[in-house]
Amino acid sequence: MSDARSDLMNLGIQKHLKLGNRFLAFLDYDDILYTHAYKILRRPLVETQVAVSFAGIEMAHAVGMRDYDFIYDMSYPFVGKNKMDLVKENFCPLHSYLIDCSKIDPDELYFRSELSRVEDYDFLLRVAGPNPCDFSALGCRIGIYIIRSDHSNSTPSNNGSKEDREKQKVWKRNRDRLNALRSTYQVKLFASDF
Repeated sequence: MSDARSDLMNLGIQKHLKLGNRFLAFLDYDDILYTHAYKILRRPLVETQVAVSFAGIEMAHAVGMRDYDFIYDMSYPFVGKNKMDLVKENFCPLHSYLIDCSKIDPDELYFRSELSRVEDYDFLLRVAGPNPCDFSALGCRIGIYIIRSDHSNSTPSNNGSKEDREKQKVWKRNRDRLNALRSTYQVKLFASDF
């Protein structure tokens, strides 16, 4: 079964490449970027040979109200530091990085539509793995990743409910598929990756 979110992102990427745009970034509808985000992310891409630049993201814990999300707690759980950490586990939310398309094989710029979860991590492993990256701005917070207390934005809550058990099964199937795929992905290490 095809994942609608991945399909839509792929349409956006195709249009982006067709227009000849150089920089590519993503932002989920329920997350936030600060005004300085792209200034921070763009600098290493134009000043060095890196193909992907990263910066820090905060996590907001929120309760969905009728017209807005009420944020009741902020944290910084994304603790990785470099490409080696990224290969072990995803600590880079979708909106924490910027890609220089002029330095990336365009055939790698797609989301696997058969993955309905972890598709963003699969994408990031394929794009960042073989290319030089810059992690020097991880200490600079450029946005917020929002987690709702009711876990309505897809993350399992481990509350034991039937719905949550089904979410956990979907996540496990996708994680297992990603683990099979990731062993085939190329990873190259560059000085800028550390």
